[in-house]
Amino acid sequence: MYGVVVKNHDGNNVTFGVFYLGRNASPFYETDLITVTLDKNHSASFDWDDSRGNSGTGTITFGMTEYDQPCATLTMNQTHTSDSNRYSLATTNKKLYATESYAP
Repeated sequence: MYGVVVKNHDGNNVTFGVFYLGRNASPFYETDLITVTLDKNHSASFDWDDSRGNSGTGTITFGMTEYDQPCATLTMNQTHTSDSNRYSLATTNKKLYATESYAP
């Protein structure tokens, strides 16, 4: 299960973290907190490192679903794989829904 936790959004500045929780809570991967400045399309690029030594690049875009629910579309590409890697936070256009309202 993937998840995005938005810790703070103040105007165009957003701080968030990404996690992956496997079956029976194993494996568990999480990023450090990531702070970005959104552009006029409510999107930003970022670099990430996870708790298992993997790293990469990504983009996040905030918007609304067709049902008027806030959501974030997240894409993460892995550029470095750790020697002890069992999984990856790399995604392919996963659509993750916010638990708090976000007005673009």
